[in-house]
Amino acid sequence: MTDTPTESNSASCGDRYALWVWSVPILLIAAITLTYILSPAFYLKYVLSAKERELQAVEIITFASAFLGGILLTWAAWKAWRQGAQSGKSGLKGRGGAFIVGIIALASIFFAGEEISWGQSYFGWKTPKAYKQVSVETNLHNTKINVNAMGSVFLVVMFFGLPIVWKTNWPVKPPADWRFAIAEGPVVFSMACAFAWKEVKYTYRWFNPDYEEAEFYLEFLDQFNEHKEMLVAVTLLMYGVYRLKAGRSIKSIEQS
Repeated sequence: MTDTPTESNSASCGDRYALWVWSVPILLIAAITLTYILSPAFYLKYVLSAKERELQAVEIITFASAFLGGILLTWAAWKAWRQGAQSGKSGLKGRGGAFIVGIIALASIFFAGEEISWGQSYFGWKTPKAYKQVSVETNLHNTKINVNAMGSVFLVVMFFGLPIVWKTNWPVKPPADWRFAIAEGPVVFSMACAFAWKEVKYTYRWFNPDYEEAEFYLEFLDQFNEHKEMLVAVTLLMYGVYRLKAGRSIKSIEQS
């Protein structure tokens, strides 16, 4: 059977779109790196610096992407949950994917809130005296609770572990309804880039014992944790867009 021109054009556009999505983390990394190489002064003033980063491009992109991603994921999870209710299923049966996406949605919104210290970064209120004994800002990631490490483990499980289990059916075959929550290839790749890019900083330190004296390290590499957070946030936004698309696909299949 020969494809019609409309079908061929649609497939071609889909391929181009997929290629563009795969390139998102690479383009972001390239843009940030080239900006520093071409103009360190511009980079430190507008993109990212240790002292002013709360109101600079990287932090703003991080907050906006994580927050919007959380909203999209919440909406997608709610719609998928309602579809399960309409099918007459009770409890989590048939809604496992919606539940997982809901958990990731909450994590994304929490991440966004922590990124701006729940508004303190923008509105500038003083940390309450009672909480100041715990953290200099009204957040958890500056306390003794290792929120960053727990967040990394969570991301590894959701964006690497689940897709592997789904693909291999090991150690157990996951329920079919989990399909809704499984991250697509571009999303997994983008998350992998976030983790890998941060390691460049530690690789540099390994080969350069005097890294603290290097201007390149202090101005650029030392803030790679923030780069990672931005890439994670953008990945969550990407995941949210995919989940809405997946929800529409599931509904179309059910109605056909």
